[in-house]
Amino acid sequence: MTGNNVNGTKRTGIVPYPSTDNYSVKDGERSELVFISQLMLNAVRLNYDIPQVGVNGLYDAVTANAVREYQRINLLPITGEIDPVTWDTLAEDYNLTVNDSQ
Repeated sequence: MTGNNVNGTKRTGIVPYPSTDNYSVKDGERSELVFISQLMLNAVRLNYDIPQVGVNGLYDAVTANAVREYQRINLLPITGEIDPVTWDTLAEDYNLTVNDSQ
């Protein structure tokens, strides 16, 4: 997450996908990327009708279902995995959500 001042307002946000290859976060994985993904998914629930997910760093079936629904709503390929395009779209939504609520 980053923080900077824009017109005197502190802004926070998630940066673009932290990988240069075509890596995807997927079912069964346990990592910090999953944890961050789960935080972002729960935050954007304010604007989308997606299931709440547990924030535990494990990419489980509930997380995969929330990702599929998020992808469907945003007209992204529905894979249930967080690829760079899904991450960047989710991060942009997350950034808008958290900065609008400040």
